[in-house]
Amino acid sequence: TAKNYGIRNILALRGDSPIPSAPFPHAIDLVKYIRKTTGDYFSISVAGFPEGHDESSDPVKELQYLKEKVDAGADFIITQLFYNCDKYLEFVKRCKDVGIKIPIIPGICPIQSYGAFQRILKLCPEVVPPKSVLESLEPIKNDDQAVKEYGIELAIEMCSYLMKNGVLEKSIRRILEGLHFVKDSDNSKPFPWISAKTRENETVRPIYWGNRADSYIERTDAWDEFPNGRWGDSRSPAFGEITGLNQKPVLPSIEARKQWGIPTTVANIFEVFVGYVKGIVDGLPWSVGPMSLESEIIRDQLIWCNSNGYLTVNSQPAVDGVASNHRVFGWGPKNGFIYQR
Repeated sequence: TAKNYGIRNILALRGDSPIPSAPFPHAIDLVKYIRKTTGDYFSISVAGFPEGHDESSDPVKELQYLKEKVDAGADFIITQLFYNCDKYLEFVKRCKDVGIKIPIIPGICPIQSYGAFQRILKLCPEVVPPKSVLESLEPIKNDDQAVKEYGIELAIEMCSYLMKNGVLEKSIRRILEGLHFVKDSDNSKPFPWISAKTRENETVRPIYWGNRADSYIERTDAWDEFPNGRWGDSRSPAFGEITGLNQKPVLPSIEARKQWGIPTTVANIFEVFVGYVKGIVDGLPWSVGPMSLESEIIRDQLIWCNSNGYLTVNSQPAVDGVASNHRVFGWGPKNGFIYQR
């Protein structure tokens, strides 16, 4: 169990749409169970949704659900990612108005690549970025390095804005102190989560920033460099664990049937894949958005493959030394060259 391994903090989420017979159909059920069976041993965090939940059209009711999770024993809230700071500030005010007094940590998610950003928006339709963000990304969307730099600048801008509006400053400082990136300014201020005392005597641990800063930087510097580029190193932590088939439903059942129909034969499945290649079907479980522009030059070959049962879930055309900032084939930093086979 988590307790046996010395874990002290749990983020209680419902996760994917629950199975009717699941023991914890909602996050509040898990919070109640943890408090009932372990008392105050664990620090429990729950999720908040500044821009609403995609399964709820009633923000008042959604806020009441959050209040119930807090009353059941949650210690702090981590919000869904957002890019509209005013929505977060409004959310915090509404939480206070209903009596929620625990810390609310904003979900700041720097944009790593344009493709990843688009996938996030597809999977989280309730997240609506300001028009200024979309306009800033449009001219640089094919330049991975420029998108990454913009993502960093935007995250800094968002944090600065929140700090100017009276939130976040202490949270940022305390998180940096907890990671030992800066010296403690006031040891009397507790974190909203519980420190894992059992880890103090571990013999095998990650490189410790405070003691071996140079080694830490050297070993981790490239961990997140363009993890979504073509065929990178699968050993990178940015890819996550390879677990085979993704069991998470990509779309709600109604939307899935609307987009893919109800295949009854193998040939029907071929037709769905062909429809995706032709641009008739918006997405597949492996590709939440349309095909990239570079696949246009092999579209006819892809149609033939899928029509004949060779179903394609990924593809790329051969490219021989085009510039890394090429409008269609480019990716990665500028002044490089792309080779694909």
